[in-house]
Amino acid sequence: MDPASLLRYDLGSHFCTWRGEDGHSVTTNAHVLEALGWHARHTREGADRYAVRVAALAGWLRDTQQRDGHWADRWHASPYYATCCAVLALAGYAPPETAAVAVPRAVDWVLATQRDDGGWGRWSTTAEETAYAVHVLLGVRRPDRPAVSAAVERASVHLRTDRDEHQPLWHDKDLYTPVLIVRAAVLAARQLALAVTGPLSAGVPAARRPGPTRA
Repeated sequence: MDPASLLRYDLGSHFCTWRGEDGHSVTTNAHVLEALGWHARHTREGADRYAVRVAALAGWLRDTQQRDGHWADRWHASPYYATCCAVLALAGYAPPETAAVAVPRAVDWVLATQRDDGGWGRWSTTAEETAYAVHVLLGVRRPDRPAVSAAVERASVHLRTDRDEHQPLWHDKDLYTPVLIVRAAVLAARQLALAVTGPLSAGVPAARRPGPTRA
């Protein structure tokens, strides 16, 4: 579908979530970038209509990145969600020179903020935030970095459990959890992690499983 309806929310510099919005949303603009970028890449009319806007919006997202490499957003308490959305959008549809600046900075921030237990989280480790971190590290193609594989190995145990009660991190009138969205993010991250960890059994990373016993 042509995403022309989104242009009603175009403010020139970025897109608003609703007309009259006070402030802006990084994740809203990341999603718009994906929608316009896909159409610009895959349809002739989209290339003519949206290519310039895609490049400008990608530049806006790059410019809203924090100095340490993360993004924050009004709709989620955790910077890992906003950073995940921004990185996937930029890596997928931004001009190469724009993504080449922003994406590695985000990867460095994710690596630097991994917790001692191997997971990620604003207040404590959660499967949801660990999943977003893994998406940043593995969700887009980039040159292999040993630190990335090591970080995913350490994090893998947090993606294997269904016991996580999914701490409410999403903003509305109160904090809440969209359970299906969170579970989808965790399952997708688990699948990405398999490329690093290999098949898992009983929540134990493959590299740590004991070998077969000999008689």
